[in-house]
Amino acid sequence: MEITKETQHKAIAALRQCAKENENKPADTGAVRVSDLCRDVADIKAKRLADCELSVRTINICAANDIDTLGDLCKLHRTDWLKFRNGGKKSLFELDDLLHNHGLDWAGPEQGARD
Repeated sequence: MEITKETQHKAIAALRQCAKENENKPADTGAVRVSDLCRDVADIKAKRLADCELSVRTINICAANDIDTLGDLCKLHRTDWLKFRNGGKKSLFELDDLLHNHGLDWAGPEQGARD
């Protein structure tokens, strides 16, 4: 699933509006701050792939291509994975599941692929 720039801008605007509305509310009301969401996403993206439950083959492919964290993986387009030596559909599906379980996704073609 790819997210368009327009959808991203709408989501950011909605988050900013929500943050503005909840800015002065006490923390126990369940208000979510944008800074907290950004910190959570940053923490998720900083997670090392070696600490995830991945096959040895997938971890080795990542290591050989300097992909150390979920954030590094998110910078790739799905088709980039298939260009790596030994990167096939089985490991691609394994990574699809990993990203999905962490609420992340591959980069879209408009963001450009890694060199």
